[in-house]
Order: sequence, then C-alpha cells, then structure tokens
Amino acid sequence: MANRIRLFIALATIRLCASDIRAGEADVPPDVARVFDQNKGAFYAIYNRALRDEPRLSGKVTFEITIDVAGGATNCRIVSSDLRTPAVERKMCDRIMQMKFEPQPEARTVVKSVQFLSRVDMPAN
Repeated sequence: MANRIRLFIALATIRLCASDIRAGEADVPPDVARVFDQNKGAFYAIYNRALRDEPRLSGKVTFEITIDVAGGATNCRIVSSDLRTPAVERKMCDRIMQMKFEPQPEARTVVKSVQFLSRVDMPAN
C-alpha cells in the first residue's frame, strides 16, 4: 500500500510539474519563472500536506509578488485563489518570501499563477 501511495504521489507530481507551474508563463518574466520552477518542490510539499485533510483541494492560485533590487521578495499577496484555504495560501506566500530572485535594475511587481490538481481531478490510468 505504501509503495502504491508513493507511486501515485510521484506520478501526480510529474503531471503537476508539466501543467501547473507553466500556467501563465507568457506573462511571467523568464528569470521569475525559473525561480518558481526551482522551488516547485516546496509548493508541492505544502499542497500535498493540505491534501491529507482535504482530498478535493484543487484550483489556481494567483500571486502578486514585489521583488526588490537585491532580488528578495518584499511583498506577496494573493490576487485570487480557487483553493479557498487561507492557511495553505499563507504558507505558499511565506515560501515565496523566502525565495531569492535575480537582482533587478529596479523594484518590480510580478503576477504569477500556479494551478493545482487534486487526486480526484486526475484521470484514471
């Protein structure tokens, strides 16, 4: 049973990696998208812990992030969320605040969306 769960989580993560972090990439600067891609494991860890309590948890979360000239996130705000779980959304914002972006010529604000699919939403094999 434990091996089946691990396999399912691995397959779910692979499926999510292909579809969710890439959502909205056309509007996101490549350097910011790269940092999100490097940190996607942290987002999945937060999301997968939340799935234990709410297996149907799914949807898109849109973040507004302010990045300072040194590359640090100085502000993270949820623009919209289908998750409707403030504790999970807050943890994701806290994680974004820990991320280190490339130094910027000036402070800028970026909007980034991430799509999460629950186990229930995934097609059966």
